[in-house]
Amino acid sequence: MLDKDRDMRRMKGFTLIELMIVVVVIIILGAVVVPALMKLIRHSKTTEATMNIRKLFDASVSYYGSEHSDATGTILAKQFPPSAGPSPGAKGSCCGQPGDKCPPSPTNFQGDTWSALNFALDEDPFYYVYQYVSSGTDTGASFRAYAFGDLDCDSVYSTYMRAGKVLGDHSVSGGSGLFIKDDIE
Repeated sequence: MLDKDRDMRRMKGFTLIELMIVVVVIIILGAVVVPALMKLIRHSKTTEATMNIRKLFDASVSYYGSEHSDATGTILAKQFPPSAGPSPGAKGSCCGQPGDKCPPSPTNFQGDTWSALNFALDEDPFYYVYQYVSSGTDTGASFRAYAFGDLDCDSVYSTYMRAGKVLGDHSVSGGSGLFIKDDIE
């Protein structure tokens, strides 16, 4: 009878110590995994900025290579589109919006510059606000395309920037690539 009681106790379940060990292991895993997961989620949001800055760079090069004229038909000096943005808002944040994203709207990127660059984000919500700065003509022309975002809504902004300038042979140089400051802020 005594052996039967002992066997029944063993079959009933886990001891308190075994359960405590499992809980401690889960807590330790959570402490390590949750911050890493949050960082990974913020990092995945940066794809929007890198892709859109690339689109702005490519569109700028294409615009510079095309001929443009004024209203009277006079051919203009080679240049990039005029400065614009940031749009929407001023180096703003999409925090407080649903999903902490800026809502899409056809009016977000209205204007000659965004139209010339064929750039608009009017279908899906987005995390970043964009700015385009240009100056000069011919071999003195240059531009900078920016994306600003506050991915964790702490008022510290991620900044992505790609610059371009025209070389003496009228080709467009992209600098040394993409400038990134506080990429997952």
